[in-house]
Amino acid sequence: MKSILTKTKIGIDAKSAAVLIMVSLMLISACGSSDTKITEGDSPVSEDTQVEQDDDKEPSSSEPASEPAPSSDSGTESSNSDPEQNAFSFSEPSLTFTETYEGSQGALGSGCVPQPGELPDGIWFGVVQEKTTDSITFDLACYYVGELAQQKSSEQGQGEVINDFYISNQNPTVFDLQVDQQALVHEIQLHNENASAPLETIDYAEWPSDNGKYLCWAGDGIPCFVWVAINDGHVTEVVEQYLP
Repeated sequence: MKSILTKTKIGIDAKSAAVLIMVSLMLISACGSSDTKITEGDSPVSEDTQVEQDDDKEPSSSEPASEPAPSSDSGTESSNSDPEQNAFSFSEPSLTFTETYEGSQGALGSGCVPQPGELPDGIWFGVVQEKTTDSITFDLACYYVGELAQQKSSEQGQGEVINDFYISNQNPTVFDLQVDQQALVHEIQLHNENASAPLETIDYAEWPSDNGKYLCWAGDGIPCFVWVAINDGHVTEVVEQYLP
């Protein structure tokens, strides 16, 4: 009876050992599968190292990179895109022009005795006899003020000057002047009750406007006295001259 019990005990111990071995193998296998899987050719990276690598990367933006604006190839702008950039312009147009330029021989503006040929660049006084979409027929005249106005009037047998100015048109020369496509006209608005100023600046193509025709294009043979600014051989500005 004793030997039988001993044999049974030994048999139980061997079976238990086998079960323990199998459980141990399963635990080892389970632990191995829970580890981080490393593919061939990769090296394990610790969490601290991964954070440092992420910090070194530049943040990406979802917005596309802006492209430079395309340059304009629309052609050369007119010389009158900004009149004040021209050599001759009316910086502060008014009813009376008072500036005198070198060589004018006492007359206002650039004078009234140019060299033969085309009227050179400058500011000139005269009468517009006719206008088209791109040109004017211009009768050059002289505009004097002050003592010289009285002197010129007396020399030409016109007597005493009343309003301190004198217009002389002894030069029969008439010029056909080309007009810049962006030329401006400073038009008298004295008979326009809604006008905010005595002069209104309009495009040459709009001249005369419905609110204009104070003297120019008023009819009844009234001459259209103006000042013209010529730059690069083209009229870039026109100022109507007020006569009291």
